[in-house]
Amino acid sequence: MQSSMTINIHGCDGSFWPVHGEDEGAEGVWLGEGQVKGLFSVPGRTFWKSSQRQIGGTMKGLWYDPRDIALGFHISAERIRGGDHEDVLSRFRQAFDWREDQWDHDAQLARIEVIAPSGSQRWLQVQRYEMDDFNPDRDPLAEDYSNPIVQLRAGMPFYYEEP
Repeated sequence: MQSSMTINIHGCDGSFWPVHGEDEGAEGVWLGEGQVKGLFSVPGRTFWKSSQRQIGGTMKGLWYDPRDIALGFHISAERIRGGDHEDVLSRFRQAFDWREDQWDHDAQLARIEVIAPSGSQRWLQVQRYEMDDFNPDRDPLAEDYSNPIVQLRAGMPFYYEEP
């Protein structure tokens, strides 16, 4: 049994990126501490009504919105033998797309795989919904380091298990 959660990105291009856990950074990309938002809680909201003399209120509706996720990644080719930062950054960006390719019948969205310490495995399909938050102060290629915050959205906000 593993001691911490594992998070992997399965790119829409077929790529595989272990970003948290035992093999994090093996491909030059790992999650930034304090830069994970929206991955754990389901975005829900409710509608309430109160009658004229009622104390408090009564819930009348419940909605689940799409899940918006912001993930900050550290990207560096230092961990890869003979690695090239520009290549790693480019390949990682290609792992996410704005939508499924309408001309490719086998196309699928990128998926986030979360493996709990107990071994249970869950998946979430994601796609880009806004431009990355990436405004480096220094040349990322010269520094061999990037820290983009990737803005993703899961239309189906609930994780699923593969059969």
